[in-house]
Amino acid sequence: MNIHHNNLIQGILEGLRAILFEYRYADKVVRHLLRKNRLWGRRDRSQVATVIYDIVRWKRLVKVMAGIEHLTEENIHLLLNYWLERKGRVPTLSERAAFPRAIALSIPDTLDTLGMNELKTRWPLEMEALNQIANTIIRVNTLKIDRKSLQERLFGEGIITETLEEYPEALLVEGRKNLVGAKSYREGLFEIQDASSQKVSHLLDVKPGMQIIDACAGAGGKSLHLAALMQNKGHIISMDISKSKLIELKKRAYRNKVYNIQTFCIDHSDTQIPSFYNYADRLLLDVPCSGLGTLRRRPDLKWKFSKSQLERILILQACILKKYTPMLKKGGKIVYATCSILPSENRKQINQFLKEFPDYRCLSQEEVSPAQSTHDGFFMTLIEKDA
Repeated sequence: MNIHHNNLIQGILEGLRAILFEYRYADKVVRHLLRKNRLWGRRDRSQVATVIYDIVRWKRLVKVMAGIEHLTEENIHLLLNYWLERKGRVPTLSERAAFPRAIALSIPDTLDTLGMNELKTRWPLEMEALNQIANTIIRVNTLKIDRKSLQERLFGEGIITETLEEYPEALLVEGRKNLVGAKSYREGLFEIQDASSQKVSHLLDVKPGMQIIDACAGAGGKSLHLAALMQNKGHIISMDISKSKLIELKKRAYRNKVYNIQTFCIDHSDTQIPSFYNYADRLLLDVPCSGLGTLRRRPDLKWKFSKSQLERILILQACILKKYTPMLKKGGKIVYATCSILPSENRKQINQFLKEFPDYRCLSQEEVSPAQSTHDGFFMTLIEKDA
């Protein structure tokens, strides 16, 4: 790794300061940095992004290895210098063996303690896996093209992919590519979506013509997948508290040629939700969570984590389960999902809900372990309401 140009160094330092000290999201920081420096070559852009993500991922361990007692905005360049002297070589297991577990895994003590309490001996294995770099997975938009045809189209654009047998719409992308800049992406032939996330929509068991509510839709990746599974037939109401995310969903739906989605900005108030009571054949609750299952692609989340934040999330998850489930018709089905690996956000939430509401029953549960797969950590459960 040879990064010598001063403007590249300054760009990396700018990105690291924004992520580590201003607590801005890494993906947004890197995108802004690359847009601002359009004269950087393709190789430079790739290296800048790689260095930023690697240092964010290994910050605590590398800080100790570099002999930096207190990392500050002023001395962050010392961390970068040490990393470049190592030529971007990730610390080996033997190098890490001399350090306590939390330092060796490069995570905060608070997160390490919580993880051990919740997952016991599984925790170090999961975190070891989550410290690896994520694969890039895309989902074929079957409303416009089939998987084989998309593979051929992408190959013509210089993008090589592999199929994933257990995921009928997924393709694994080889190497690091500017997928958003690809012509096939602009034409709405695919979306970037991890394989674990793609499982969720399939679990909901939708059929063309159904009435669906995606109650925590965000920018709508799963809503778009549901629309494709429903062949654009039926009605999907995509709700979220973020108006800007719903605007992004509308843009994505237009690009994907999805016509059966209606967006609805909600504020979790009791006055809005009853108007949807007994409406949905299917209800998707992809609830806010710690996001710990996505640390491969979002390593900055571990530096934002706090126990108080988790406590607030747990209260919100339980609240959403209680408030939103009446939107389901009798005999309808719910999928509750998180991109977390913590039982407190997953099985424990569902067990408590089923204990309080005996007219619902669990049909199936699935947990995707990062240590046992190359995909995001995910939890999803299918629940049926009594007829």
